[in-house]
Amino acid sequence: MKTIKKITWLDLAAATLIIGIILSLILMFFFYQEELRLEKELEQVRQSF
Repeated sequence: MKTIKKITWLDLAAATLIIGIILSLILMFFFYQEELRLEKELEQVRQSF
């Protein structure tokens, strides 16, 4: 009765891939937010001139 499954290289690769995708999505979201903020500041600077 073996209920404990041995972790295979495939499982590790899949987990790494999933974590990588999630991290890249979070980073993309943060960069996008930052870009929007910078664009708003640029617009304000342009209007003040």
